[in-house]
Amino acid sequence: MKKESIKTIVLTLLIVSSIVLALNNWIGEKLWSDGYNFFSGITKKLFSIDDDDFTGSGSLSKEKLALPKSLIINNLPKRGIYYESSSEYDKMIGDVKQILVLALSSEKFEDAKEEEWNKAIQSKSIFVSYPVLYDVSVISDILNIRKTNLDIKTVKNFVITKNTSSKLDVYIKDSDLSRYKKCTVDYNTAVFDTITGKYAINSSGLLPFSFELNFDKKSTDSEHQKVTIEPYVSLSITSTENEKIIPNNPIYNSSENKFNESKVNAVLRAFNFNLSNTRKHVEADNSVVYVENYGTLKIFPSGLIEYKAISPEKGIELYSSKDVDFKRTFITTLNFVTDLWNSVVPESEINLGISSDVTDKGSTQYMLKMGYYHNGILIRDDIAKTSLNDELINAVEITIQNGRIVKYRQNFKTYMPTDETIENGSTIDALDKLFDDSSVLGSDRIKEIYPAYTFENGECKMSWMIEGQDNSAALLK
Repeated sequence: MKKESIKTIVLTLLIVSSIVLALNNWIGEKLWSDGYNFFSGITKKLFSIDDDDFTGSGSLSKEKLALPKSLIINNLPKRGIYYESSSEYDKMIGDVKQILVLALSSEKFEDAKEEEWNKAIQSKSIFVSYPVLYDVSVISDILNIRKTNLDIKTVKNFVITKNTSSKLDVYIKDSDLSRYKKCTVDYNTAVFDTITGKYAINSSGLLPFSFELNFDKKSTDSEHQKVTIEPYVSLSITSTENEKIIPNNPIYNSSENKFNESKVNAVLRAFNFNLSNTRKHVEADNSVVYVENYGTLKIFPSGLIEYKAISPEKGIELYSSKDVDFKRTFITTLNFVTDLWNSVVPESEINLGISSDVTDKGSTQYMLKMGYYHNGILIRDDIAKTSLNDELINAVEITIQNGRIVKYRQNFKTYMPTDETIENGSTIDALDKLFDDSSVLGSDRIKEIYPAYTFENGECKMSWMIEGQDNSAALLK
C-alpha cells in the first residue's frame, strides 16, 4: 500500500512538471494562433488580476500620476512656484494630496462664482495644477477615492485657502463648462500657514500671472499683440539654468549598424507577433517591417516603432468586454505601455508622462499621447516626416477603438544628464517672439506655457512650449 502511494505521488509530480514545462514553452514562444493569447486569461483568473487595476510602474504608477505638475504658493507680495523635481515640492506634496483627497471625498459642494475663484488665487493660497485635464472619475480613482459627490465633468486646477472658521476652503474649476465649486475641509490650518509662510519666497513681480501683466486682454497696441493668454498662466521674468541631457537609442546600435535582437523580439512579443513564423522585409531606410495576419509592425533605426492593425476588431485587446468603458480603457492602456517598456528596456525606469487630456468624449475611439520628461521638463525629440514615416512630435501616440489598440507609435529613447547646463530665456522673451509672429500658433488664445528640451542636429537646447486654446502647439526657440 505504501509502495502504491509513493508511485502515485511520483506520477503526479511528473505530470505536474510536464504541464509546467509545456506551459513555459508555449508562453515563452507564443505557440498559439495569431492574435490569441489563451494563457493571459488563465493567468488573470489564477492570480485575480483585474483589468481595472493599475499595474503601471515608474512614472506611470498610480503614485506618480497622483502628483500635480506644479504648486504655486501665494502670500502676496511673495510667491513661489515648485515643480515635481524640487525638494521643496517633496516637503509639501504629502499635505497637499491629503487636502485634495478630503476635498474630492467631501459630502457637500457649493456653487462658487468666478470672482470668488479669482479672489482665492490672489489671497494667501496654494494653487494646484495637474499636467492635463482629467475626468473627475479618473482623477478620483488615481487618488484612491471610491466615490465623489462632485457633480462636474473635468478638472485640472484647484485652489486651497483658509477661511474665517479656521478651516480650509478648496475651490475646484470645471474646465468643460467654466463652472466653479467650493467645499470646506477640516485640516490642520497650521500646516497651511507653514507652507504659505515658508515657500512664498520670491517677489510676485518675478513670477507674475498673465492677468497681472494684462496679457489676458488685447492691448491697445493690437498691431503687436495678436494673442492673449489665459489669466492664471504663470510667467517668468528671469532666465533659468537646466541640466543638459543626451539621448540614447536602446533598440538600434548605430556604431554597428544593427538592431538589438533581444529588444526587437520583446517588441514583437508585446504585440502578439509569433517569432517563429512572422514574415518580414527591409525598407530602403533600413527599417524592418514585420507582417502577420492581423497587423503590421515597423521598427526604424531611429528607435521609432509603428504598429497598425488591419481592422479595428483585430487590434490588440486591452480588456474583454462588449461594453466600452473609458476609465478601463485608460488604465489598461497605461498598463500596456508600462509592460512594453519593462520588457524592452528593463534596465531603465520608465519616464513617460501623459501629455493629452484624459477626458471621456463619449466616443468608442480614443487617442492617448505621452511625452518623455527629465526633472519634470518635457522632452521634445521629434521625428521628422519622411517618405516612409509620418512626423512624430510625441514620445507615444496610441489609438484605441472599442477596447483594442488599433495603432501604436513610440520613439524608444532614454535620456541621461550631463555635467553641463543650458540656459532657457524667460517666458517674456518667448512671448515677444510670438507677438511678433503670431502665425506660429494656430490659436489667438494661449492656455499653457512651459519649458521643453529640444534637439537640433543632436545638440540639446531649451525652448518654450506654447499651447493654444484649440490644442494647437508651437515651440519658441
